[in-house]
Amino acid sequence: MITIRKIILCLSIIFLTTSCEKKISYKYPDNQDYARNMRSGRAFSEKDLVVFGNGSTKNSEDKNIQEIKKSAIWRSAVEVLGSTLEIDSMDPNLGMINSKWQITDNGRKRIRIIAFIRDLETKKENISITIFRQVKSGNDWLEDITENSQSQKNSDSLAAKLIQEKIIQKSLIK
Repeated sequence: MITIRKIILCLSIIFLTTSCEKKISYKYPDNQDYARNMRSGRAFSEKDLVVFGNGSTKNSEDKNIQEIKKSAIWRSAVEVLGSTLEIDSMDPNLGMINSKWQITDNGRKRIRIIAFIRDLETKKENISITIFRQVKSGNDWLEDITENSQSQKNSDSLAAKLIQEKIIQKSLIK
């Protein structure tokens, strides 16, 4: 009984779907602009892939990045870190400035500084400076753990605060 019902249901679905009088255009694509773009390899643009919003997020992100780069605190941080160490990378979206490793002590140690800018307002709380130190052990670089690790942490903390102060002073001048 159940199989007969399934067969009748399948046949009725097939009958209903095939008996529709809708004309289907088999000329693909029917949009001439789409066809032209398809032939030239530009079938989809960034606007076609927007799920939410009106597609203007790229412009607003660009304006946001430009605003960050124009801010006094960002420019000061780039200038101060660039005068201290060579800058490896900068990401205005994350507010991160990353220096390259600088080798010291005849190639046995190296140092790197990373600055995070949390907000564009010129305050100490909006800047975070992290100092990384490594020691060469054979062919590998390991975290610098010395007997005076507490004094090293204190000196790194002091150096980070001095860099932070210098960035704040420079941004207030600009």
